[in-house]
Amino acid sequence: MIIEPIHENHFIDVLMSDPYAKWSYEECQALFAYYDDLSEDIGKDITLDRVEIRSLWDSVKDLKELRERYSDIESLDDLREKTTVYQTPNSILYITF
Repeated sequence: MIIEPIHENHFIDVLMSDPYAKWSYEECQALFAYYDDLSEDIGKDITLDRVEIRSLWDSVKDLKELRERYSDIESLDDLREKTTVYQTPNSILYITF
């Protein structure tokens, strides 16, 4: 298999061009940071798969919207106990559960 390194701008372009996702630029940056760090932590390359990312991650604009989706979540700490969470200045990204 031939693996080509993906730079942040390309990663963001791929996610932003997904017609079935509504990522913000900041969310794409956070997702790149997550996968870049994960790749280093596990010592393995990760294949960019926008369908998998779209299926795995979700975002809300604030805690109020999160509470509307999940009645058992009262705080970001509650969410962090259940899943991986990344915050951007304008949203909360999390792996769905």
